Amino acid sequence: MKKLLLLLLLFPATLLAQRKQGKLFIDSLFQELPKQRTDTDKINLLNELSFAYGFINPKEGIHQGHLAQHLAEKIKWNKGLGFAFFNLGYNYVISSNGDSASVYFNLASEINKILFNNSLKARLYYGYGQIYQLNSQNTQALDFYQKGLNQLSNQLPDKTMEGLFLLGTGTVWNVLSNPLKALEFLHKGVKLAEEVKDYYLIATAYGAIGNVYFYFDSKQAIENYQRALEYYKLIDSKQNIAIILCNIGLVEANLSEYDKALVHDLEALKLYREIGDPALEAQSLGNIGYVYDNMGNYPKALKYYKEALVIDRRKGVKILLMDDLNGLGNIYNKMQDSDLVKIGEAPSNRHKMALSYALEDLEVAREAGMAEKLSDAWKLLYEIYEREQNVPKAYDAYKNYIVFRDSNVNKANNQELTRRDMQFGFDKQQLSDSLKNEETKRIARFKLQKQRTYTYGAFAGVGMLVLLSFFIFKNYNTQKKSNKMLAIEKNKSDNLLLNILPAEVAEELKHKGYAEAKHFDDVTVLFSDFVNFTGAAERMSPQELVTELDNCFTAFDEIVGKYNIEKIKTIGDAYMAVCGLPAGNTMHAQNIMMAALEIRDFMRLRNNEPGTKSFNIRIGIHSGSVVAGIVGTKKFAYDIWGDAVNTAARMEQNSEKGMINISEKSYDLVKDEFNCTYRGELEAKNKGKMKMYFMESKKDIWSA
Repeated sequence: MKKLLLLLLLFPATLLAQRKQGKLFIDSLFQELPKQRTDTDKINLLNELSFAYGFINPKEGIHQGHLAQHLAEKIKWNKGLGFAFFNLGYNYVISSNGDSASVYFNLASEINKILFNNSLKARLYYGYGQIYQLNSQNTQALDFYQKGLNQLSNQLPDKTMEGLFLLGTGTVWNVLSNPLKALEFLHKGVKLAEEVKDYYLIATAYGAIGNVYFYFDSKQAIENYQRALEYYKLIDSKQNIAIILCNIGLVEANLSEYDKALVHDLEALKLYREIGDPALEAQSLGNIGYVYDNMGNYPKALKYYKEALVIDRRKGVKILLMDDLNGLGNIYNKMQDSDLVKIGEAPSNRHKMALSYALEDLEVAREAGMAEKLSDAWKLLYEIYEREQNVPKAYDAYKNYIVFRDSNVNKANNQELTRRDMQFGFDKQQLSDSLKNEETKRIARFKLQKQRTYTYGAFAGVGMLVLLSFFIFKNYNTQKKSNKMLAIEKNKSDNLLLNILPAEVAEELKHKGYAEAKHFDDVTVLFSDFVNFTGAAERMSPQELVTELDNCFTAFDEIVGKYNIEKIKTIGDAYMAVCGLPAGNTMHAQNIMMAALEIRDFMRLRNNEPGTKSFNIRIGIHSGSVVAGIVGTKKFAYDIWGDAVNTAARMEQNSEKGMINISEKSYDLVKDEFNCTYRGELEAKNKGKMKMYFMESKKDIWSA
């Protein structure tokens, strides 16, 4: 059973980080606060405090952010309010509360549509990237990080922010099992971090590099973790100090240096309890249980695993829950009767306890759909049934274990191949640096050839490769070039497909050659169109008309993309989107409402821009069931059908300029979170009278 490697917190460093950092910086800000004469100066200082507290105490960071928010609202200062909202979102991400973070980032984004502040815009790209990374939506995270890098290179030179985007990109590539790409970005990040002398950024860069080496080179991993630890201690970032200690402990456990691992794990646990982070405390407890298990100290292993399990069940972190259930089931299955008597448990309960934990582990792994964890669960069940000599169940469990184990073999082989390629590259660089004369070069070439032979020998046989290495190497390069070209073309076709189909449907179409139509019970449909479009179009040239439609619909696409909403199609000036398919989403109505508000506000702001020729919008929304599928075989399109679609269209037709008209069913789903005004029962074409509501704004949840 592998233990989970912890990722470091990557957040924007304070603008004044070069002067003081961590607790010292915060103390200096508090000393300056009473000296501020104007409200705007106070707001700036409160925002600095909210920002800085994120490194050591995000709860206090949220408190300071609210103080800045309320004062900015009081004096109606949008810039201070925009940064206050961002700081609140940033502190919520640190607290692993992506939903609340998203709310505040969206509020900051709305403010910035008025401000056009490039610094805030760059930070919002980073914030959204962090949320996607938090939710393991790595492709979306990379997209936002790239947008941020483009923003910086085009408009806003800022080495600190550029360094953070590079580190964020590197960590995502590492999660996507591309260590060479990860190191490319991370080393660039280190260079920038050292240029700006930002201790937090330097520490995070070294820690992220340690995470890459974790799977390939234990010595390099620990060396980079130690460098990170030195800088985190300078700024007193306790949470990241504890994360680094945990990761060092994991490396040492992998090396069977359990005494060393225990020291670092216990130190990390103490820090997690000081800062009050239950999820990371559970991770640390599980790591300690794992170490004691490998040391053969089963009573202590049980104690720590059970403490972790209490938190796992309360917090609902499935990957930790699976690890700890598997660990407990494994220990109970291994323990002898005498061991159980020593800890006051009846030997007769051993099998029952082991089986109970193993079956729960299997159930959670099935819900999570993780092949590696399913393999672990079935293996444990096989071992339990085998010890009890239950041959039929042991055989069945073993068959399932083999199925899921084999699904992980290719991944493991790819990791080993990558490790060998990396090691070969590192050896080549070291030898290259040592070439001082022709004799040294000759020896180096010999060593490199020997290393290359060793690398290929793992796959083709050492003896055969000695005879055919030249031809294999030539063929390898040719094949590599061909594969690269094919990969580029495949990527192009995949991207084109994703432009017209949802990702899940595109995958089904590629694998099966067709995609089945499916019924979805709980979705929310949005329709919009432009009021008096024909009249507005007559005042524009054809080029102006097409450009304005493109500008509006591009903005709509970006907005719906933030809320996991699928754009279905545009017809003339009409725009149609739906949330809740092809993957179910319990927040489908709320997501659509948030997107509708952003679309409405975008059009209002655009109409107020001097010299802009645009349109007035009306929006309609309804929730219900639909059927979705692909239409046609040539120029096919993904579309939806059903009464919910027709009703949403009627809501749009009965809406008014600049308003969002929603049905009674949608209102029932969102009435506690959004401000709505009842319009009465209005006649809807082919529907009769229907209750309708104007949805006006999101309720003021943050001041509660």
